[in-house]
Amino acid sequence: MAIVDALALDGLHIERRLPNAARSGRSADQRVVVVGGRATHAVVRASRSRMASLHLGGVPDDLAAARAATAATGADWAGDVPVLAEQAAACIPWTLCVGVDLLPTTGGRRFAVGEVNSFGDLLLRLTGLDGNNA
Repeated sequence: MAIVDALALDGLHIERRLPNAARSGRSADQRVVVVGGRATHAVVRASRSRMASLHLGGVPDDLAAARAATAATGADWAGDVPVLAEQAAACIPWTLCVGVDLLPTTGGRRFAVGEVNSFGDLLLRLTGLDGNNA
């Protein structure tokens, strides 16, 4: 506690490490782009390291397979993932477009918000989610 107390004088940012699900031996997360409060695009990002960001060595992975894996747990990807991303985006209503990083927890039934990035992301050749105008 003495170390924490000493460091707290300079300000602390503490994050809980969440073990996220793996796909094909890779750590994976999902980036959901929310524009104007509505989830419009999603991509699965996978990496051999814990950092799945595409610009840090992550690679796009199969979204349909990730959705099927979520469905196999009894969860509803289309009913859960876009809604969670939209709820996270609503926490910063002054931003038109954000990229929400969702971490599937071990077992893949639930998701946690990893971070919300301003401006969404550059996701080349990515088609929009079903049921929107993207």
